Order: sequence, then structure tokens, then C-alpha cells
Amino acid sequence: MKEENLRRHYFELPGKTGALSLELKNECFPGLNDDELYQFGKLLSDFLYGLLLEDPEMRDNSLNIFQSILKDAAISIESKDIDSLLKYSNRAFRNGDYQNSLFLSQLILSRINQIIDKKIENNDRLIDKEIIHLQISSLNFIGYLFSKLGENVDYGLKLTKIANTLLDEFDEDDDDTIALRTAILDTLGSLYIIKKDWKNAIISLNTAHQCDRLLISHGQINEISFRLTCSNL
Repeated sequence: MKEENLRRHYFELPGKTGALSLELKNECFPGLNDDELYQFGKLLSDFLYGLLLEDPEMRDNSLNIFQSILKDAAISIESKDIDSLLKYSNRAFRNGDYQNSLFLSQLILSRINQIIDKKIENNDRLIDKEIIHLQISSLNFIGYLFSKLGENVDYGLKLTKIANTLLDEFDEDDDDTIALRTAILDTLGSLYIIKKDWKNAIISLNTAHQCDRLLISHGQINEISFRLTCSNL
């Protein structure tokens, strides 16, 4: 399509998770003005937003279906890499936008799971430690965000317990493992507090506090984590 024969709109998806562009020939739907075209593109971008959670093949198939329906329109969608999504999620969290941070974290977890599933599918059992750590951190962070939002607490507990179990495969004496364990126990404590399960909350937070003290002795303490644990206790 030549530039002068096109009407184009570009949409940033929520949380900067990707972008959608819509190109339409000038002679296509001549009765559709630019404002109406924008509204159509906005509806389309909102619908396609959920496709970012799907694997690339599913996303491409869905786009092909739309493309066949809208024969005179060119639609494209791009995805951000995991590092970018982590940055946007952390930024949203720091700004107190827990809902957006939650969606981004779920998207990150979906991407990580796709990487792991692909390796398993290819009989590649050598999954990088960093990938599993990121999976564990994402599961835990989603649980923590549920505690901040005060919603889906049982599901948050389920995810955080999965993270705790996955961490059992790592060296318990390693500082990275201890730090992750502390974060997980903090999250469990926060979720148990919301459920008013005081016994399990105290057990989780007291254990997290002991892990923090161990990290202090190693010179590896995260001061924010330490203050959070003490505050919850």
C-alpha cells in the first residue's frame, strides 16, 4: 500500500506490553471518518490485548482470521520482551498501579512458562537456573500483588505455595535461595493475615525473619525485605 492511499492509526497496548497498528485504504469504507476509524481500531486493540497472553502461533492464527475478515486492512501486533515487561511491571508497582503490574506479571509468567514448555517439548532438560528463578519470583510477586489488592487470596496462596515448592530444588544454603525463600514467606504471611489465619501468618513471617537474620550475618540483607517482615510481624 502506498503511503498517500492509507489512513493509519497506531495504538499502544495497556502497560506498554506491545502495540497495534491499523492501516486502511482510503477507498475502503469511504463513509467511515477518521474518528470512527479510530474507535474501531480502539475496540480491536482492546480485544487483541488478550492475545498477548497466547503463544505466538495462536496469536498469528487469530490475526490471520481478522485479516481475512478485513481484507483491505493491514493489522500487525508486536510483543515486548521479558526484560521490558519486567521494567514496566516494576514501574507500575512503584507508582501504586497494582492492577496493571499484576497483568504484566501474569504476562511475564505466561512467557516464561512458554519457554519452559518449549524446552520440555524439545526434550531439552537443561533449563537455566535464571529462568526457574524468574518463574519462582513471578509466581511469588503475583501472590504478593493479590495481597496488595486484597483479592483472589486463595489463588495467590496457591501460586505462592507452588513457588515455595519449586524452590525446594535449589541449594538451601545459597544466599539467592534464602532471599527468594524470605520473599515467598513474606508473601505467604501477608496472604494469611488477610485470611485472618494468624497461626500460619506468624509461622511464615517468623521463619522469614530468621532467614533475614541469616542474610544479615552473610552481609546480603535486603533492607526493604527486612523492614517488611518486621512490619508484618
